[in-house]
Amino acid sequence: MKERDSRNQIGDLPFRVKEGFSVYEFIEQLYEAHVVERINRFLVKVTFNGEEFLAHLHDPGRLKDLIYPGNLVLIRETKGYKTKFSITAAYSNSRFVVLDSRLHNIIASKFLPETYGKRD
Repeated sequence: MKERDSRNQIGDLPFRVKEGFSVYEFIEQLYEAHVVERINRFLVKVTFNGEEFLAHLHDPGRLKDLIYPGNLVLIRETKGYKTKFSITAAYSNSRFVVLDSRLHNIIASKFLPETYGKRD
């Protein structure tokens, strides 16, 4: 795993279950930011490199244990959307929790490959 550097970049830091097993590799550059406030279900104000930005949150859940003022989040740049950034994960209990619900099925397929995509 890569170490965090002074530019607040995570790079291609994988989320790991155990050493040597990556559940998802991000192609996009991830950056550390801090939550300022949650504006609504899908919009969060964050600080990154001393500036405030609006970031999209692709999870309408309450997430009060993850999205609160001062908490560390990982963001990635977005293009063609109303916000410049999207929140990918939030820090909790010494690890990052993936918040982008579009990724949950992809990650689950790593653990359930024989059932992924099948319907009863």
